[in-house]
Amino acid sequence: MGNLRERVMGNTSKATSSTGQGVSSAASDLGGAVGSVASTVADAASSTGAVVGRRTEGNPLAAGLIAFGVGWLFSSLLPASKQEQQAATKFTEAARDTAQPLAQQAGQALSELTDDMRQPAERAVQQVRSAAADAAGTVRDQARSSASRGAGEARDAEQQGRKEAGSGG
Repeated sequence: MGNLRERVMGNTSKATSSTGQGVSSAASDLGGAVGSVASTVADAASSTGAVVGRRTEGNPLAAGLIAFGVGWLFSSLLPASKQEQQAATKFTEAARDTAQPLAQQAGQALSELTDDMRQPAERAVQQVRSAAADAAGTVRDQARSSASRGAGEARDAEQQGRKEAGSGG
């Protein structure tokens, strides 16, 4: 079973050393500042090759992701070719042409949604205002009733006090 896996996926020690060699040769091909940065990255990749090999052994997905990341890193260090620039320009224009109608449709849908929600929101605000006015009226009426009751009880207590003072004297 181990041989089959090694034949399909390759030996991790061979992959690690070939990755380190590939990184080193790619770094030596680059010139100037790009070469300096690439060699620094290559040195780091070479020194971590053994660690990567141990951690990815038996895990081809992790090995693939690491290889993808290394490739992406090196591709970002290289300047784009004319063909890549042209392809990027075509892609950008196509995306813009495709996205513009979608953005307009989304704007229209948002406008319709805003219009559709305006009336229910206004009704809800009106209901809240009405409920608040009703509650304020109820509180006002209860306060007046309590004040009247309190004043009546105070008068009764005063009269009671006069009667007791007049009969006691």
